[in-house]
Amino acid sequence: MKDQKVSCIIPVYNEEKTVAKVVDLALKTPQIGELIVVNDGSTDNSIQNLTQFKDQIKIINLEKNHGKGYAIAQGIRKAKLPYILLLDADLINLKPFHISSIINPVLEQDVKMSVGDVLSNGVPLYSFLWQFSGQRCLPKKEIKPLLKKIEQTNYAMEIILNEAFRDSTVVVPLPSTKQLRVKKHEKDRNAFLGSTGFISGILEISQSIVAHKSKEYQQKFNEDLVKSIATYLNINAQKLKDFIQKF
Repeated sequence: MKDQKVSCIIPVYNEEKTVAKVVDLALKTPQIGELIVVNDGSTDNSIQNLTQFKDQIKIINLEKNHGKGYAIAQGIRKAKLPYILLLDADLINLKPFHISSIINPVLEQDVKMSVGDVLSNGVPLYSFLWQFSGQRCLPKKEIKPLLKKIEQTNYAMEIILNEAFRDSTVVVPLPSTKQLRVKKHEKDRNAFLGSTGFISGILEISQSIVAHKSKEYQQKFNEDLVKSIATYLNINAQKLKDFIQKF
């Protein structure tokens, strides 16, 4: 299994400042045998900044923005290798060994999905934040049956994968003294107000997942989810609760 390679899918939407570094990182990771960048209707210079890699990567250009789930589904359909690695385009300060540590559990162990925790940098919030990480590795045959469902989501793809592989997932903490991902509020000062789609998408998918569970389970699930979203968006949990009430 150690000689296996993975197809890496990077969805891109207006990440001109970071996407070239993420692509360079992926190309330096030995387990990656194919790199597919999906331009999800970017209006900035994201794709222009990748011309230096034109002979080393495949680019799928979507004329308009469809959402992360749709973009990833298109990349997976074009992937030729039996394992898929998903990477966000706004990663920073990562090294190839970080990426390898996400890939190895799937190639070398009996797990269906590994998740790289780039959000908490080892602090106690790790148990919440990994749920939103876009850094994931899994066999292509395991994710293919979910593609139609993933294609229809915008922000809730990670929640779908968490539920589908909850009994066979390894979470890989990625130790670093530096921040590993550009935070939403750093990319957009109005990220909270502009995240209605993100929040509603997560809530809609999450509620469908727990609909058949007990009231006690649903209450605990919802409390943990609100804490996770609040931490992810760097906002006060009570403020988020008040915001959700307006939906």
